[in-house]
Amino acid sequence: MRLAVLGGKPIRKKPYPRWPIHDHTEEAALDRVYRTPTLDESSRFAEWYANYCGVPYVLPTASGTVSIELILRALGIGRGDEVILPPYTFIASYAAIRFIGAVPVFADILPDSYNIDPADVERKITPHTRAILAVSVGGRPADCDALGAIAEKHNIALIHDAAQAVGATWRGVSIAAYGTAAAFSCQNSKNLTCGEGGIITTTDAVLHETLRVIVSGGDDTHIGVRAGINGYCAGILNAQSARFPEQLRYRQESAAYLDAHLAPLGYVSPMPGDPRVTSNAYHLYFIRIHEDKLRGVTRDRFVEAVVAEGIPLTTGYRPLYATPGVNEPHNTPVTDYVAGHEGAWLAPPTLLGTPDDLADVVRAIEKVYDNLDALREV
Repeated sequence: MRLAVLGGKPIRKKPYPRWPIHDHTEEAALDRVYRTPTLDESSRFAEWYANYCGVPYVLPTASGTVSIELILRALGIGRGDEVILPPYTFIASYAAIRFIGAVPVFADILPDSYNIDPADVERKITPHTRAILAVSVGGRPADCDALGAIAEKHNIALIHDAAQAVGATWRGVSIAAYGTAAAFSCQNSKNLTCGEGGIITTTDAVLHETLRVIVSGGDDTHIGVRAGINGYCAGILNAQSARFPEQLRYRQESAAYLDAHLAPLGYVSPMPGDPRVTSNAYHLYFIRIHEDKLRGVTRDRFVEAVVAEGIPLTTGYRPLYATPGVNEPHNTPVTDYVAGHEGAWLAPPTLLGTPDDLADVVRAIEKVYDNLDALREV
């Protein structure tokens, strides 16, 4: 797009905050591990995370994907078993199910949260269903109440894919404490990061012991990768954990600012609130683009123009079933519409910007809307 279409000079040229944030603390952690290889940084982090989330059992792992796979294996889920998940998520959610030979089954998402729809989950349950994999998209918890009731009713596992949801709570309780187990990611883009790593939480002592044995290599599952976190990554997590609570608070304040300034616009909107979501982790900040109010301009065109103004906005996930190699059947009209016409999100570090940085987001969106006619002509 030629920037001159929207007045030539973009709203902003400087980048948003770089991620991850780090200093001498991380360097000291790496040096500590290097000089004392026997130091157990993993257990130290597990203790912190257990206290932070209020759960009895925490197991740091090699990645968020491995975390999901480990939970499925520890539950004895495998070939021929079905696991229900939303198609509006990162490929890792699907891949972990395929890794163990199970069958992914897609349930649609809710239009007001982009999380899995409990009513469609209920419709997709068969005698072969063994688990629900509920993704907390963007850091907002899926409906723990409804999904928990369905899991209990059908005697199946409820696994929270909380890869983006460190710090999220539902009715004042950490997402880590709901369901059978939860899997978190500490990959480089995540809000609590160590470059690559993951976390499993559970309140089930037997499941935790099974997981611990698998990670230690004391079983015969042979998952094919290093399952536990390495000392360097655990050391970085211990350094990053000191920053995390304040960063979460800042992200939530930034999201509240954007909510207040975007809601009145009408042609775009933030996600509606839910009083049961007592802490949204805001790994991603979703902006709903309403194509029916853009006078013939598509969501994709609108987002392209906002990006040309220097704002890190993306159209987000395409459905998993649109990914090469994914051939599962689907009947998910909400996902189709959200992925093709409505969904958009800001890059994760955006919410760590200054008030002026956030104001630029709103100014850019307003500028693009004011120039819709020019967009149609190009």
